[in-house]
Amino acid sequence: MEITNDKKWPEAIVLREQEAKLQGLGKDRSKEQAELARATERYLQSKRSKGTDLETEAAALLRGSPDSEDVARSIAAIEHKIRVIDFAIEKQQAAVTKARRDFTAVLCEANKSKYVAIERRIVAAVQELAEANQAEVDLFAALVDAGVSAVPFRPMRLTGIGSVRDPNSRASLHRREVAEYCPEAVVLTRGGGSKSSAI
Repeated sequence: MEITNDKKWPEAIVLREQEAKLQGLGKDRSKEQAELARATERYLQSKRSKGTDLETEAAALLRGSPDSEDVARSIAAIEHKIRVIDFAIEKQQAAVTKARRDFTAVLCEANKSKYVAIERRIVAAVQELAEANQAEVDLFAALVDAGVSAVPFRPMRLTGIGSVRDPNSRASLHRREVAEYCPEAVVLTRGGGSKSSAI
């Protein structure tokens, strides 16, 4: 089913922008996480090197490699940056949630008339079926009242829906539910029953 959804609505634009920021932060975090893994591996390699600390540091200096203290500081800096990004992601997720809530309200309001039209069709169909069920019950009762010893017709009504006269039938419960949650789909008749509005 096609719905009304304008990508130029301000709420739609804000939502896309907020989601893009969140995705960008996620990419930044992945990049920093990869750098942290590399720095940690460098640190562990420097600790695994054989020889005294003086020999290890001299070898690292000759290779142009940073010493383990530099690597440890680098790791701490990366971990801090990841914590900052995590905090930013948390705040951005809240912004996305708000933007999505605003967009949801606008989108649903724009499609409310379609929803009401569908509910009207359902109300009309359930009402018609309940009335047809009742008509079958009434016919069989009239035949018996007229003196028929056994009605030769097979009952074909859908008992799960019930009839319009039974206040506890599924049809009656459905009518009350629609009247409560989507009153625009139901027009009450003088007799207290409901009649589907024109679509």
